[in-house]
Amino acid sequence: MKNVVQCVNYIHAQGLNHWQFKAFLEELDLDYFDVVYFSAVRWLSRAAILKRFWNLRKEIGLFMVNKQQDVAYSNDADWLNDIAFLTEITQQLSDLNVKLQGNVKREFKLFSQPFDMVPENSPD
Repeated sequence: MKNVVQCVNYIHAQGLNHWQFKAFLEELDLDYFDVVYFSAVRWLSRAAILKRFWNLRKEIGLFMVNKQQDVAYSNDADWLNDIAFLTEITQQLSDLNVKLQGNVKREFKLFSQPFDMVPENSPD
């Protein structure tokens, strides 16, 4: 996560870098036109930044190499596997958090004591 935050903060730290990165993405005609800024205050921003970073990992790597920044870790298979796993886990936790904020709370009662409930009496 530290390397991801460093890359994103490098892109956002200077206006010129940010502008050049956005122009680079527009030139490639991608679905994304920017990278999400990381805020340590909001833990949910981790899911957003990791997802966007994962989707733009090749482009971010090219941009950082053009800026002569050390991103050797971005070619490491173990590091990429770790980031992919972390991205998926944080996305699942973020989705679960959103579900728990709604009217879905009663659905999780079934899992709190799974052997106490008779299937015929389960909530609809």
